[in-house]
Amino acid sequence: MRIEKKVERISEQSGYEENRSTDISEILKLYDEYGYIYNEKQKHFMERYAYLEIRYNHPIWNQEISLRLNPIEAQKTIEMNMVCEYEEFLDDKLLIIGDIERDNMTLFLSKKGIFYSCFDDCIIKWGECFEKVVSMLVNGRKGKLIIMD
Repeated sequence: MRIEKKVERISEQSGYEENRSTDISEILKLYDEYGYIYNEKQKHFMERYAYLEIRYNHPIWNQEISLRLNPIEAQKTIEMNMVCEYEEFLDDKLLIIGDIERDNMTLFLSKKGIFYSCFDDCIIKWGECFEKVVSMLVNGRKGKLIIMD
């Protein structure tokens, strides 16, 4: 099965459709409450993908993993001081968009349009294309690992 077809199939199984648009008013309240700043591109991403849970079998660990695009739940596991440290280190503003279960990674979309996942002093830079992020995860690959000093 081609990678793109595999990502498409997994995304559709999670409830994703091409013209999907979700009410994100509760997410926007969270962003405002915690002081996140977001732009139209980030808001549009959340309208298309919010609340999806993309499940896949990790090819190396042979375990089911979930990419959960629920910033309300993900915010419960991260302190804002860590978000500020990541932003300062990356010189970019981050918007929480979800988490990657079992990796215990918080998922962000930056103001510059880059996807990152973070845990403690480790940051993974995934790139600018969400479908590519999903493809990499599904195929057991990681983005560029960045260790904060």
